[in-house]
Amino acid sequence: MPVDPAIADFIAWLTIDPEPEVRSNAAWSLGRLRDPRGLAPLIAAAADPAPAVRLRVVEALAAFRDAAILPPLRAALHDSDADVRVQAVRSLGSAGDMAAGEALLPLLSEPDAALRAVVAEALGKLRVATAAPALLAALDDADASVRYAAGQSLAALSGETVLTALLNALAAAHEQPDRLLTLIDLLARNGSARAAPAVAALAQHPDADVRARAAWAGRFLVK
Repeated sequence: MPVDPAIADFIAWLTIDPEPEVRSNAAWSLGRLRDPRGLAPLIAAAADPAPAVRLRVVEALAAFRDAAILPPLRAALHDSDADVRVQAVRSLGSAGDMAAGEALLPLLSEPDAALRAVVAEALGKLRVATAAPALLAALDDADASVRYAAGQSLAALSGETVLTALLNALAAAHEQPDRLLTLIDLLARNGSARAAPAVAALAQHPDADVRARAAWAGRFLVK
């Protein structure tokens, strides 16, 4: 009967095996096991020379609820490999690293659309209210997945900072019916009665779809 590898075996494969594929598989297994003894070796392996290994390490670290995972994950935001950077963003979002929010904002301007999309998603998961202006700008992104993630994150955010950003954007978009429809939806999901006057004023908008959407949204903004 085959014997399952022990935690020490996975650690050894991660730290000393010459094959990147073996080290990658060991990192993945250590993340699945979530054994505290695997944490320090994984943190050390975040500097592995092989991008495929670093990718699995960054993925595995998110399985540990320990503050020690945060520095290597934040460092991985600047990895030379795009896939590692994408996974670092996902892992920080899963780990709930609120302090990483501000560090994520500049990544919304990265040329890699996949990275921009996961950043937009993570900003909503981490409830980074100060990201509202950047997420509003991302609604115009050339990539549909970025636009979708930005909208979902804006809908997840709350507070005066977010509401003010949405209302300012609404006022600036009077001649852009498509943008108004998106913003009205976001304000309806925000649900603040403070948005009611601005949305109600759109009942006089020349675009029929905007008028109808404003009437619909008004039901969610009266408290």
